[in-house]
Amino acid sequence: MEVEGQLIKYNERDEPVNFVSLAVYLNANKVPYHAAILIRHLSEDFLFHYPGNMSPLIENLPITTNTDVLVYKILENFDTEDDGDVGAFLQHCKRVSDETDITYGFILDGSSYGADGRFQSLSGLPEIATCVGFCLNVLANTLTDVGTSIFALDEWDDMGINVQIDVWARQQALLKIPSLDWNLYNAHRKRITPLEYLGSSFFDKFPITKSSISTIIPEIEAELQKIV
Repeated sequence: MEVEGQLIKYNERDEPVNFVSLAVYLNANKVPYHAAILIRHLSEDFLFHYPGNMSPLIENLPITTNTDVLVYKILENFDTEDDGDVGAFLQHCKRVSDETDITYGFILDGSSYGADGRFQSLSGLPEIATCVGFCLNVLANTLTDVGTSIFALDEWDDMGINVQIDVWARQQALLKIPSLDWNLYNAHRKRITPLEYLGSSFFDKFPITKSSISTIIPEIEAELQKIV
């Protein structure tokens, strides 16, 4: 699995003119802190992501309000020679953006969005996710066969969840969904980091195990440190 040279800093390459990629913003230490889906369709760039404090956005790039470095890895699941393939996925993202009523929370349960853009819960929980979880739910059924998760979610747990953000997320869920089943919520409370999300772009067999991701994380971290 070749990692070197595969991570691209946004605005450094004009080709290809059509692609779908997994993208992350980097902090000052070049550590990914926010996950997104970067789509280039007919040379026009769109960033689809969930900020957490507002509804998911499809934004035209570049975004002048965020000067942090954006890095992406092109997915091989989409035909870069076929603008219709990428265009169809962009339309899917637009339908999801129109239909979503997401609440922020550290939930990973293998859910997805249907062809009509509506949320399809796998666990019975309402639409709850982080930036990573949202992107994975959008990509589900596109990268994988229906019913197959991108990640082997049973191998992830709540390790690394920010306590303050988690408390805020629970408060938001309680206000918005008073009837929420907290036992079910806690059963699917997990965290996949933006770094692990980026790492998943190097795989084409699913579900991806935690051990598989762990083997390439050091190489990805080394590549990110090279980005100026």
